[in-house]
Amino acid sequence: IREFNQIEDSLRKKIKYGRIEPLNTLTHPFHNIVVGRDGDIFTYSPELASGIPNDPHHFSIGNLLNTPKLSNLLQSKRLTEMHNGIQKGIKKCAENCKYFEVCGGGYPSSKYYENGSFDSMETQQCIANKKAMTDVVIENMKVESKYN
Repeated sequence: IREFNQIEDSLRKKIKYGRIEPLNTLTHPFHNIVVGRDGDIFTYSPELASGIPNDPHHFSIGNLLNTPKLSNLLQSKRLTEMHNGIQKGIKKCAENCKYFEVCGGGYPSSKYYENGSFDSMETQQCIANKKAMTDVVIENMKVESKYN
């Protein structure tokens, strides 16, 4: 229900203001932070803390035990690589997807795990949780306006 409400709120803002800024906290570094039990630090999507097969630390941007200042994480090579890929994927979504204002560029973890790259677009998560749900909300809003 939360997702339907968020989509409806976004669409109502679009109707009222003509445009909305997509809000997708999963595409902003350090908005979500996961610290593993070994001290590894992950950002963007929490699911990235799972790593990849044979490399559970693949998406780690540092470790609390050997990072003297958290600001040092900003220079992490892994963070820079992830950020650049995520931004390229967001740009593709913004240029090619009519659902972009509702979604804001997708879930980085879904893009990587489903498509093998952050620099990608549509995923099954996107189809089911954004596109299909948005279509349902739009249809409901049409029915609602017909009776108001």
